[in-house]
Amino acid sequence: MLTELSIHDFFTKMAGKEAPGGGSGAAMTGLNGVCLLEMAVKVSKVSLTETEFSGALDELTRLHQELENLINADAEVLARALPALTRVGPDGSQEEWNEILLEAVHIPFEIAQACIDALVVAKQMKDKLHQNVVCDATFGAMSCNTALQGAVLLAELNISLLRGDAELMEKLKIDMMNFAEKSDMLIDAILCK
Repeated sequence: MLTELSIHDFFTKMAGKEAPGGGSGAAMTGLNGVCLLEMAVKVSKVSLTETEFSGALDELTRLHQELENLINADAEVLARALPALTRVGPDGSQEEWNEILLEAVHIPFEIAQACIDALVVAKQMKDKLHQNVVCDATFGAMSCNTALQGAVLLAELNISLLRGDAELMEKLKIDMMNFAEKSDMLIDAILCK
């Protein structure tokens, strides 16, 4: 599993010709952001009510695990998708082609949703964190926003490759734009002084 590699080994593998790819990188960037937010909440425990502290920490712990799992899941999908798309080819079965690509869209959407959820927590905690960790939390939120933008970019590429189902493509594009708009609103609220 990728998440069991050292940082050096992970990035050496990422620089290679096979999985992991951009989706795993987006999940890792989001995980970096969530970890910084987790740390900021833990340091700020004395400034928060018990409900605020436990609610934020529980949600960030869930997102930490989810993004860690998505690092591996994206690499697994990529490892299956590339040979399958080559085997099917652009003139092969439309149904099989689209099925493979939809799996490749699903993981970036999960990454994007996890990052939205983290940004919601960051916005809620913005004015409640200890002053020593405000920059860490802000950088964490920015990392989540960057991860989401990367996930949306990957989803957009895979959606553009779908064939023959204009209605599905339009729905997925709308979902993708909604992620980007929510992220923009949240990060603007977080960065606003």
